[in-house]
Amino acid sequence: PVLRQWMDEQVGGRAMFESIRENLPQLRDAVRELPGVIRAVSEQLSDGNLRLGMDSPELTAIREQLAQQQRQRYLLVAAATAIISGTLLLALSSAIWPGWLLVAAGFVTMFRGRPGP
Repeated sequence: PVLRQWMDEQVGGRAMFESIRENLPQLRDAVRELPGVIRAVSEQLSDGNLRLGMDSPELTAIREQLAQQQRQRYLLVAAATAIISGTLLLALSSAIWPGWLLVAAGFVTMFRGRPGP
């Protein structure tokens, strides 16, 4: 019962009504300023000058990491293709040096595409 009474005092209907009544002057001022703020934002939006703060260091780091992963993925796919092609040339063709060249290039590319520290 004591906890229930305390909760009613803190977050109950009467407490919420008191909070609204105490903050009514600030709410009234905010509502008065709202049309001007909406007008300013719409003007900036129509002029193309509205810019949201989306250029944080964390987002920049994530973009760089995604670009690095894309390069690694590209290099590893190219390496796998070269190694498989070279192996097929060695197994099915009489020309040996192109096969070894593709296998070597594949391993070099795979080494370059490995994840960094």
